[in-house]
Amino acid sequence: MTGHNVFRSCFLLLFLFGAMLCKASPGLALGPLDLMDRYTGTRAMAMGEAFTAVADDLSAPYWNPAGLAYLHSTQAGTSGTSFFGMTDRFTLDGVYYVPANNMTLALNFVQEGTTDIPRTYDVGGGGIQTGTFDEYKRVFNGAGARQLSENLAVGMNFRFLNNTLDADTAFGESLDLGLLWKANNDLSFGLMLRNIISQLEWTTTTKEYLDRTAIVGTAWRHELMEIPVLFTLDLESHPYFGTRWYTGTEWWLVPDMFAFRFGTNSLPRWTFGFGLHYGGMVFDVAYWKQEYLGEQYMLSLGYVFGGSSASYVQPKEQPQMQIKVLPEAIQPGGSVTITVDDPEDTYLRAAAVFEGQPTIKMKRTKKGYTLTHLLSKEQGTPGDHDVKIYLQNEKGDVRTEVVRYTVSAGPASTVEF
Repeated sequence: MTGHNVFRSCFLLLFLFGAMLCKASPGLALGPLDLMDRYTGTRAMAMGEAFTAVADDLSAPYWNPAGLAYLHSTQAGTSGTSFFGMTDRFTLDGVYYVPANNMTLALNFVQEGTTDIPRTYDVGGGGIQTGTFDEYKRVFNGAGARQLSENLAVGMNFRFLNNTLDADTAFGESLDLGLLWKANNDLSFGLMLRNIISQLEWTTTTKEYLDRTAIVGTAWRHELMEIPVLFTLDLESHPYFGTRWYTGTEWWLVPDMFAFRFGTNSLPRWTFGFGLHYGGMVFDVAYWKQEYLGEQYMLSLGYVFGGSSASYVQPKEQPQMQIKVLPEAIQPGGSVTITVDDPEDTYLRAAAVFEGQPTIKMKRTKKGYTLTHLLSKEQGTPGDHDVKIYLQNEKGDVRTEVVRYTVSAGPASTVEF
């Protein structure tokens, strides 16, 4: 069985496992709390809420935390919307990339507040208003992700929940798991298991639970009439609503600068929006209309530090390069020299990470980078040893490569990418 077939089998088994978890949900869903979380991410909302196989912006912790693994930059942003003229919702979002550990971490704070809700009492079969009260729902998301291989990433999102309703308060938590597989530069698949464990306990001692759902999605990037286009499709297994579908598309009419988006789903809901990116700035707008709920808008503003905000939309081929490890034959206690050929000056910085040692900056040469490193006792034990090479371009994007040296005897080797 090939590696791809093994992965597809594991992917299917995990989805079936998630579907079984959905059927085993321990209690009634907290509709309003889930409703708040469902409205996360302006770009995702504009694309019909089909984002599981993309998840490459600040909303990744909710849609699929595994997508964070491909965000190799630090980002921050906020979003806001209003429902029915009485409910306001805003988010504060941040992503931080840790190149030394090849991990990406994220924090999100979400608050939805409904004020001046009429308080009524039943008197003689009729309601009499005696005042008003407020309701606030808050979610703190803490997520992390890393690449298991060049094309496969895994992520986890832990949510701390808080709900206040008049004089009553509830606290709780939930856990999400996600996978993202990039079959190639154009095709990707995502899997999200949401609320694997969850609980919300009120001061009244009442306990409630969030719906366990499993979502599988796919995304396809293509060029139509020289316009970069992204198509997405999600299928969700829900314990009470059965199978629900979501689909959307994104058209970069001005590549890496202006995108038009639209989508629909089985809720049913039609969605539209656009994105305006300039340098590191990101401004997104989403609009949707749903039966009984009317028209709604969402706005978001973000910034990508030290990089471009939209280069992830249409993946570009990695520039050809060579990384040489000399010598391949290394005696215990010896040294190893790593050279990176970069004739096009694609990368502004380069660093190497040996096992059990902090990141080492590589020296710039006329044609690339070089580093000669004296191996420690641990690094010089007989056998094969991996070294991670991190290369950062002018946009702030980081490319990661792994090279290998062997503590033995032999000629020099060349590894091509």
